[in-house]
Amino acid sequence: MDEESSVTRARELHNDSIVILAHDHLWGEQDLDAMRRGGVTAKTLKLTVDSFVWDKDGRRVPVEEFEGWFKRALVAMDSVYATARSVPDQAAVITSAADIVRAKQENKVGIVLGLEGPRPIEGNIEALRVLHDLGLREMQLTWVAPNQLITDDLLNDFGRRVVREMNRLGMLIDLSHLSDEAFHQVLELTEQPPIMSHTACWAVSEMGDTMTDEKIEALAAKGGVMALHFVSGDYIKARHGTGQAVLDDLIDHVDHVTSLVGIDYVALGGDYFPKAADDKWTWVKEVEDISLMPNLTRGLVKRGYSDEQIRKILGGNLLRLYEEVWGS
Repeated sequence: MDEESSVTRARELHNDSIVILAHDHLWGEQDLDAMRRGGVTAKTLKLTVDSFVWDKDGRRVPVEEFEGWFKRALVAMDSVYATARSVPDQAAVITSAADIVRAKQENKVGIVLGLEGPRPIEGNIEALRVLHDLGLREMQLTWVAPNQLITDDLLNDFGRRVVREMNRLGMLIDLSHLSDEAFHQVLELTEQPPIMSHTACWAVSEMGDTMTDEKIEALAAKGGVMALHFVSGDYIKARHGTGQAVLDDLIDHVDHVTSLVGIDYVALGGDYFPKAADDKWTWVKEVEDISLMPNLTRGLVKRGYSDEQIRKILGGNLLRLYEEVWGS
């Protein structure tokens, strides 16, 4: 296939595909516009992050603070709903797999409500149920700060209750940032497939909070999905040059997962977030923000993936996971 035909195929395939990012922090009408420019159908928005709240003032919440998180989650959820109501022909809050399909058909962008860390439930199963009733569909069981579910890097009794209740409610369990011991503990306990919403392959990068082959195989055996981080350096190592990682570096991780466990268990994590001017964070070149997602499709076409395989990577695998956990 010549270069022009390859570019045309990639553009048409991207425009026709359901494209989902499993992990993101940016919100507002400007970001909705970026999603549309990038052909992104839906993304999981982490409403709060344990010890950080991405509010209008960028205020940092002390690591030892455990109260007030339920209210913060409610305020954040209300903000998303209010924005979606203000542009009903452009955006929708996603609570089922069918909502994502409908958003694609109606040319809207969809937002899945999630939490990066369980502090907003404030140690109460009842709060988890209320948040689910209000549209929360995913929760990460830990971040980098202490919480009520984890003791000495393992799920405590309350953490095990939360896993069982999330299964009952049909909420997606995010295993990101768990210790190896807690990761396997959840896999043994959960009756539904979980997700690693933003990570990479240790065998490729050998750095950061990445996944060993043994963990990738264990996640796939449970039917879960591994969504790849787009951050250069701490997750995606520059192997095709120096300095900032490039698209080929990211696709090397796709290659590794698919060669190890097959095409059905890899997805896109992204993890775009606000950063201060002096932050060291950079994202993979050509996908530095969500509006550039068509570049990834072009890269996958160039690497030799089939249309069916690319559709799964872009969003099909996540859609399958959502159908299993949330229902259609």
